[in-house]
Amino acid sequence: MSSGEKLLTSMITYAEIHAVIARKSREEELTLDANGQIREQFGRDWRRMQILEADLGTLAGVPQLVDRFPLRAADAIHLATALWAREQFAMTSSAGTPKELFEFGAADLQLIRIAEQCGLSVFNPEAPE
Repeated sequence: MSSGEKLLTSMITYAEIHAVIARKSREEELTLDANGQIREQFGRDWRRMQILEADLGTLAGVPQLVDRFPLRAADAIHLATALWAREQFAMTSSAGTPKELFEFGAADLQLIRIAEQCGLSVFNPEAPE
């Protein structure tokens, strides 16, 4: 994360990341050492993020999103939170042009497609550079 860059995430990210790490460990895709290293790194990253609560504000867009798109519950929460954050942090000028870059991070191809249809620029951490 570069200086001046903000990293926002929904509070459900905490549970999702730890669930994935545990699953990959059970399936023996991660060694015990790798599990510990990943959890430690995530803990450091988590402390640097701005955590957005799952509340009536961030979740307000969920009903419309799930009516319009085939989203899983957690994906709907992440997408609604991102759309809410973009609006709340006024990441566009009064002329409608971006004031600063706002990217939605996702690796799930269906979620990426839906986020783009909602007008978000998407960063896929699993895409080759």
